[in-house]
Amino acid sequence: MHSRDIKDSLGISLLLLTSFYFFNFNSFAIPDVIFILTEISKIFIYLFFIILIFFKITKYKFKKFFLFFFLLYVSIYLLKLIFTISGNISLHFFLKLIYSYIFQFDLDGSIPLYIKILSYLTPYFFCSFFLFFFNNRLIQFKNFYVRLGFIISLIFFFDLFKIYQNQNISTDLSNNVISLSDINKKKKFYGYCLMD
Repeated sequence: MHSRDIKDSLGISLLLLTSFYFFNFNSFAIPDVIFILTEISKIFIYLFFIILIFFKITKYKFKKFFLFFFLLYVSIYLLKLIFTISGNISLHFFLKLIYSYIFQFDLDGSIPLYIKILSYLTPYFFCSFFLFFFNNRLIQFKNFYVRLGFIISLIFFFDLFKIYQNQNISTDLSNNVISLSDINKKKKFYGYCLMD
């Protein structure tokens, strides 16, 4: 097993994990750090070994073919990550918004089925066209995604650290509230003793 394969699968696993994290486990959704770390660890181990096996299997036969579809998959998740991490709008809603201007329909009403299908397939068409156009540079795209995975995972770890800090602050505050209520109870008890 080459260290290059391990580094590549580690970087792309971190990229996919970060995308999954910001889609499912951002600081507004689940504030429990232990739960998030447990689930993220399971997902990371699974992704790491699947991608490592994928790189080993596709090293010999049909390498470019499989790499194209693998990079298509990673590119779609990267697009979703870019929109999700912004916190303002999702990729599919952004596409529905664009198509509402093109096809003249109201977003508040029911969205036509062909728009839903089109907004789902558009990222695949866009990324496929882009990767097909740069077909001779697929290895460079893979290397870029590996480096990007390491860089963007820093945002993921920073967000986890923020959740950890918020969880500790809320735990400290709840402990202080309990101790204040205990103090009030003791004051009432001593007040009753003095009155007797």
